[in-house]
Amino acid sequence: MSDNETTGEIDSEEEALKRGLPLPAVYLKHIERAKKDEEAWRKSAKAAITVYEAGRPEKGEGETPAFNILHSNIETTVPALYNSTPIPDIRRRFGDADGVAKLAVDVIERGLSYTVDEYDFDATMREATRDGELAGRGTARVRYEPTTQPQVGPDGQPMMGPDGQPMQAVGKQLVTCEHVIWDKWGHGPARAWSEVPWIYFEHDFTESDLREIGVSDERITSLSLNDQHEDGKAEASTGVENKGILKTCRVYEIWDKRHKAVLFIAEQDKERVLAAKPDPLKLVNFFPVPTPLQPLRRRADLTPICPYEVYKPLVEELDRVTKRIRSLVNQLRVRGLIDQRLAKDFERLKFCDDGQYEPADDASVFAGGGGLDKAIAHWPMQETIAALQQLYQQREQVKQTIYEVTGLSDVLRGATNPNETLGAQQLKAQVGSQRLSTRQGQVARFARDLFRLKAEIMCTHFSPENLQAMTQVQITPEVVDLLRNEMMRAYRIDIESDSTIRADVARSQEQMTQFLSGTAQYAQSMASVLQLAPGATGAVVEIYAAFARHFKLGKSAEDALEKLVQAAQQPQEPQPSPEEQKAQAELQRMQAEMQMKGQQAQADMAIAQQKAQLELQMAQIKAQMLQLEFQTKQQLAGLEIQKAQADIALKRESMEMDREAKIFDMQSRQQMSEIDIEARRRKADAPIAGAAE
Repeated sequence: MSDNETTGEIDSEEEALKRGLPLPAVYLKHIERAKKDEEAWRKSAKAAITVYEAGRPEKGEGETPAFNILHSNIETTVPALYNSTPIPDIRRRFGDADGVAKLAVDVIERGLSYTVDEYDFDATMREATRDGELAGRGTARVRYEPTTQPQVGPDGQPMMGPDGQPMQAVGKQLVTCEHVIWDKWGHGPARAWSEVPWIYFEHDFTESDLREIGVSDERITSLSLNDQHEDGKAEASTGVENKGILKTCRVYEIWDKRHKAVLFIAEQDKERVLAAKPDPLKLVNFFPVPTPLQPLRRRADLTPICPYEVYKPLVEELDRVTKRIRSLVNQLRVRGLIDQRLAKDFERLKFCDDGQYEPADDASVFAGGGGLDKAIAHWPMQETIAALQQLYQQREQVKQTIYEVTGLSDVLRGATNPNETLGAQQLKAQVGSQRLSTRQGQVARFARDLFRLKAEIMCTHFSPENLQAMTQVQITPEVVDLLRNEMMRAYRIDIESDSTIRADVARSQEQMTQFLSGTAQYAQSMASVLQLAPGATGAVVEIYAAFARHFKLGKSAEDALEKLVQAAQQPQEPQPSPEEQKAQAELQRMQAEMQMKGQQAQADMAIAQQKAQLELQMAQIKAQMLQLEFQTKQQLAGLEIQKAQADIALKRESMEMDREAKIFDMQSRQQMSEIDIEARRRKADAPIAGAAE
């Protein structure tokens, strides 16, 4: 086959196949043409991402702006578009009293709530929103991940199949969302998303990835995996080098809507399809992605427009002004000429501390020249300062122009003028919100579509046992039939999400205040009407419900309002006549009077009982005090007696000691007398003894 036969335009896939062109080659030509149609957008989106990431642009794409206002704008708009996790809001479509639909609503709402909490749903939404605002197109895909486990019989043993292998049963079932990089997917030519014939996802598959989709080892060997793609470039479209350690090959996952099939083809093998799967998810719209986020696109087709291109000339002007400012700032240096005779003095002054003075070598230079300021000739800077002031003003004007083009008001960026009135700031916030409201609606729609895709997968593929375990709702066969029936499910159930934009607190409070004020005024006005026509309650409540629906009260408040309307529409008992009302009022008055008298008597009796109890307690306390006083006196008298007894005993001991002392003294004197008498006797007997000798 000649090159011309394989490279010409193709009228249809059938014609290409008849001409002998293999199916993978046909799809590769489609993808090549799709990339070529988007070449200009992809180049501008890549350049915008490089600027946002403050990276180094490629040749011919200029330089990274000195004032990276793109990064600031993206970091401001993305939180303004998505800053809170959406909550599934599932309802019966027409609010009928449908018990089966109510159970199905609970199953879907609880299941979606669980799947949102099961992984980082916010990260997926933020990345898709950032791709939409930065590159011009962002999306995410849903994935269904079932697991299998051996089927166990009543005896607890694994059940065996006819082939002798253990039978497998469905285990845990997961449905998640994942972000798809902006340049790693594309679609066929169309003017509207509903007309897109096919989409593709670009992968770099390793050997294990290829085996997972069912590619044999022989085919994997023939693909010659390497770390570079067929074109020899080792860089991805984002400009970052592929530094993985595993060898890969480029594989395209193609979802063909017309044939309801998913094909895997490789650039290195244009003759055979790697793997094919017939409609794996059974989705209504077939594609596993919602309508992508595209803030801007060409009017003729679905080719995106990079938002950065809209105000890129202004950014380039801002960059030029900023670079001129930097250049002039570098020139602002204090410098000049001095007298040669002061060179040594100036050299010493460089190293002087605060308040330190040094003597001059030649004071005559200062005296003759009129002082130090006259001896220095400064380089002129007034012209440079004046130019800088003008450049700073010009830069602010360019920034304001960019904010006007992008719709980022001062209030949204958190920059306000203290001299502005509250009304002016509220007007800015309102206008800024209006400029972003369309894109906010796109993000909310994108989240809702993801919820619908996930709900569709759960209703189609999840087993009743898993749904019941996940939602804790008793699932009956009627509920299963409703969930499995795609048409009836759409007829009877509406799947929505609350806003993904966290409402401004002040604005919400103002609206709630208006609602409560209006409710109070309406109730006051309708009170007289209900007195004249008690049977008009249903009409009054219906009018109030119509008034309340103009406020965003939330699902719970709306459900309560619906119950109020239903209760008001119920038949009411006939109202009594005025005479009966008067007699009933008189009877109620008499009953109330008797009740009040009985309550007064009970109160008096209770007071008397409390008074008697109080007097008894006082008497008991007085008796206790007298008894305590008597005991105290007895104790004091006993102490006095003990003291007197101690004094008597002390006196007795003292008298006894005196008597003993006197006796001892008398005995001592008697002994002394006897000794003296004996001495005298001996003295008298001594001469007589001598004479006798």
